[in-house]
Amino acid sequence: MLCGKFKNEYFSLLMLAALNGHDEVVRIMLTHTLANKKQIEQEGCAFDINNYLTRNVTALRCALDRGHFHVARTLIDFGGADVNHGLRGPLLIDATIRRRFDIVHYLVENGYADVNRAVTNDMYQILEQSTMSDRDRHLIIQWIKDLCREKRRTENGRTLLHLSVDVETYGDINYRPADIMHTLIFPNLATTRLLVCFGKRWIDLDAVDLVNNDTALHKILQSWAPGNNKDTKAIVELLINAGAHIDCANARGHRPVDVATVDEIRALLQSKQRLPRLKCLCARVITDQQIVYDNLWPTPTTKNTFLRLHGGLKRKRSMSDYSITSFDVYDDIF
Repeated sequence: MLCGKFKNEYFSLLMLAALNGHDEVVRIMLTHTLANKKQIEQEGCAFDINNYLTRNVTALRCALDRGHFHVARTLIDFGGADVNHGLRGPLLIDATIRRRFDIVHYLVENGYADVNRAVTNDMYQILEQSTMSDRDRHLIIQWIKDLCREKRRTENGRTLLHLSVDVETYGDINYRPADIMHTLIFPNLATTRLLVCFGKRWIDLDAVDLVNNDTALHKILQSWAPGNNKDTKAIVELLINAGAHIDCANARGHRPVDVATVDEIRALLQSKQRLPRLKCLCARVITDQQIVYDNLWPTPTTKNTFLRLHGGLKRKRSMSDYSITSFDVYDDIF
């Protein structure tokens, strides 16, 4: 639905936020529109950076045109915005025609476009195979949603998101591992993108495992491998842009930045770290001072979960505490 009109421009609220570079607003809106691809790909009419009135533009095209690349990343990684949806085909071609080489550089360097094939966004590489019918594509998306809705875990409490970002996932594969390990690489960027895009409604980005109470962000930083740096960095950015809490502490009291072993990724985390919210600071004080809070309100509650993610997990816990972080039924995913 188009919600704004000004001087021959008409646009949706998502487009307006993208035009003005409001990344947090875009992320909040995507949380409520992930299930509706039409809203993310809705077209409008807006003046471009050169003051030309341009029709049939999307929110992603608006963000790229204004140079708001952090918003563009959120739209692509979190919202699944289609970088093939440009005025004259893929946005890569559109940017090349307009001599916007800053956009070309951004799309290519971040793996959203292939200059040799003009194929964009590897998240849909499988779903966009020419031999795949619309029915098969729909069934795959529905299968991903159904799997995420079941919220399955391994016996160690690892979620689908943990498995997609953990190099140790190879050890859990018990079906034709010799064939799979050569073609399916972990950590896996494409799998993580599909889960975040189509399963965001059911996936808990801050879910912790039963071993060290690590979140998916902890696991990807511990899975850093010299030969897979590009995908690993992209996964870290994807999780953060999707809303993963950057200062969650595991059972050892370590935050993601504490377990990062590479200077490049540590600098990335520090650049993403905003001033801590008041509720985060309060949670840290409560846990650092070991203030007893378990009996102040019924459990499980979001308050208990939030406190445990900010240092409470390093306290010695009873088995009943595990219920606080949604450790309900653990099925062996593989």
